[in-house]
Amino acid sequence: MENIEGVFLQKDTIKIIANEAIKHLPKEACGLIGAQRLSDGNINLVVFPVLNKSKKNNRFLISDQDILLIQKRCKSLGYSLCGCYHSHPKGRDIPSTKDILCASKSNLKVWAIYSVRLNRLSIYNMGAVPIKIEYRIE
Repeated sequence: MENIEGVFLQKDTIKIIANEAIKHLPKEACGLIGAQRLSDGNINLVVFPVLNKSKKNNRFLISDQDILLIQKRCKSLGYSLCGCYHSHPKGRDIPSTKDILCASKSNLKVWAIYSVRLNRLSIYNMGAVPIKIEYRIE
């Protein structure tokens, strides 16, 4: 995601993530992120909630079937699958050691983390070193 002028989220996108996070407590909520580059060079992100397949409350797991399904849906809507989101019910909105390890093995490099405790969303480019991405709400 080089040469980004700006990353935009619709107000409803954050509401979707927050509502999913609260709905699935005490487990982590999760989903996938689609990106669409706009004509002005900015990027609009959308989210696609999925069911967390992990049996642990402090982990998330997205099935391969869900990834393929959302990838097709993204393509049909003009988006590219670029990342995932999940919640930290008790933690901060920063990548855990496990998040960084999982991201290093994934093709999905944009990770959004929502802290239920802090009611805050942060987005990261999860390259070799996670870099926080600033975003604006439209």
